[in-house]
This record gives sequence, C-alpha cells and structure tokens, in this order.
Amino acid sequence: MNFDGKKQGVLAVYRILKKYSDADHILTTPQIQEYLKNEYGLDLDRRTIYSHCEALNEFCELSRYEDNKKGTYLIDRPLEESEVQLLTQIIYASPYVSREETTDLINRLFGTQSVYAKKSFTETIYSPNDRKSGNRDFFLNISMLQDAIQSKKQVSLDYMKYNTNKELVKRKNEKYILHPYYIVFDNDRYYLLCKTKGHPEISHYRIDKMKNIRILDEKSDPLEKSFDPQAYARNKVFMHGGEDINVQLRCNNFVLDHVIEQFGTNISIVPRENEQFDTMVKTTRQGIVYWSMQYMENVEILSPENIRNEFIEKLQKTLKKYNKEG
Repeated sequence: MNFDGKKQGVLAVYRILKKYSDADHILTTPQIQEYLKNEYGLDLDRRTIYSHCEALNEFCELSRYEDNKKGTYLIDRPLEESEVQLLTQIIYASPYVSREETTDLINRLFGTQSVYAKKSFTETIYSPNDRKSGNRDFFLNISMLQDAIQSKKQVSLDYMKYNTNKELVKRKNEKYILHPYYIVFDNDRYYLLCKTKGHPEISHYRIDKMKNIRILDEKSDPLEKSFDPQAYARNKVFMHGGEDINVQLRCNNFVLDHVIEQFGTNISIVPRENEQFDTMVKTTRQGIVYWSMQYMENVEILSPENIRNEFIEKLQKTLKKYNKEG
C-alpha cells in the first residue's frame, strides 16, 4: 500500500502503533521509523513522526515519552485486551460456530489489539475443540431467520444430521417448511422456536443444523400473544470432574448426533447390524453415567466393567424406587 501526503502518513503511524505497541511494548521513534519503512515504504524523520503523533493524540489516547520516559504506545482501543480474550474464549468454545467462522472472528477481534496480545493468548489458552459444527452457514442462518421473523414470513430449509462418516447430511430429501417466531439460546445452542406445516404445536430446531434457508412469500401463522419463549426454552430445552477414562459404548443410530456433539468428531464410529454402532469415548466416570442415564434406551456401556456395573446398580436402585407401593 502506498501512502502519500500528511493524512496518509498519520494513518500509517496509527496502524503501526495499533499493531505493534501496547503498555508492555513501547515503541521508540527509530522503531516506528523501521516499521514504517518495512510495511509502507515510508521514510519519515523524527520531527514528522512527532507531529503525526501529536495529531493522533487529538483523536485517540497515546502514551508519549513525556508520560513514560520510554517512547510511544496506543492506549485507546475499542476493546480491552481482557475483553477480547473473554470473547475469543466464548467463540472458540461455542460448538455452533464452525472452525472457519471461529478463525475469522478471532482474527477480527485480535485485530483491535497489538500482535503480542494474540500471541500471548494462543500460547496459553488455545486447545483443540473437536465439537465444532461442520456447518459454515450459522451467521447467515441467523440473519435470514431474523429477516423472516420480522417480516412474518415462512421459511424453507434443509435440516441436517450426522451420518456414520461424521458428515452433515439432509435428514430428509424434502424441504422443511417452518413458521419462525423466536430465536433463543439454551443448553449452549441457538434454537428457532417455530411451527411446522400441518402441526399447531410449537417446535424447536437447532439453527446450526440448518442449511439453504429461503424466505417464502407465504405469511407465518400468527402466534398466541400469551406465548413465552423463555418459559418454553426453560422447560424444554452439564459437567463433572474426575479422572478421564476410556469408555466403550454400543448405541442405536438414533443418538448418533448426540454422541458426536457431546464427545466430538475424534472418536471411532463402528457401524453394526440392527441400526447400531460401537464407539470409544474419553470422559469421566460420573459424567458418562449421568450422560448415559439420559439415553438409557439407546446407549449401553460395554466397558470398563466397573462403570457398567455402577450403571446397572443405579438402574436397579431407581427401579426399586418405582416398584415401591404407595
């Protein structure tokens, strides 16, 4: 990028300070000159750089040599470094944001900081997240659904599921026709509260499982004014400590989505007869017992034997409670 004139020079100095300076990395005038030369091909003398910093200080807060006795750095940023790190952790941990979208968002967030902020974060906090959605359309989906809700229009879409190859595929060939009403966040996921064609009851669908949304010309059926989306989400729609162990499961294909979403894509999926599959997951004793309780009709713990026996014991105790008379 070529810069000519005072305004462009001021902008170049600002970009250098934004990218390479912070309270722990204060730039001397020779360092600013070197960055300007390397990145923008600018040769500016000390007096010009001092003048540009004076102009910048009218619009954004700088710490100058007079303040710190070392050099110049940019104080005024749209977000604090701690805020960027918090938002970045939330985005990185969010399973509904795809890996590609995560990278883009994180880069834009750290674009508000010096290069050292991102380096510090990636060295201390980054870790693989195997639960990321394979659907890149999440933010587009949100935008389309908001437009449809505001215009009170129906939508058509493909609703996806995982197959045994851990790929997102259509649940059925025909399109889902939905009457959208609310977007809610619950259980670490975004859901669309809606009605489906031919069914008067409220349903909820995962937004990160939607693809190819199209807003239709037909109006949505009106929703009862008394409907409370928060109450619905609260009624319709968990983490345990301990040592990690390998647990072998036999599951019905019906819960394949739930298995992948809970344990990530770095697990083995071995298809079996009778619409079942075997898998090995790494989790905690208490966690797998609690999780399996939710899917007891569709999940069987094969090993370790002590975990299997513990689960059987809990089932027997539960059954004993329900067999009590009175």
